[in-house]
Amino acid sequence: MKYHLETAIVGSKFRPECFATLAALKPGDALRVVRDLHNSYDRKAVAIYAGEEHLGFVPQKLNGRCAELLDAGKSLRCTLTLEAIIDKDDLKFAPKVKIEEE
Repeated sequence: MKYHLETAIVGSKFRPECFATLAALKPGDALRVVRDLHNSYDRKAVAIYAGEEHLGFVPQKLNGRCAELLDAGKSLRCTLTLEAIIDKDDLKFAPKVKIEEE
């Protein structure tokens, strides 16, 4: 069975520089998942990007299998499923994504 995960992006609220990018994203937009091998807080960290803009992370409690697949060279597709809600430079609701093994 191929890997499939639906989750919120965490950590975006600490990245106000990405709010404009988050606000422009629409459901169905393609994103990238990338291992963050130098993350000092989580050795299995998986970052989520829109182009070159770092949006946040896969939640730590859910990133283990995703990290293993990326480390093994597997290709994962990441798609925005629910838009962020941003009000006056404050992230009110984190965006959600679907990550699937290709």
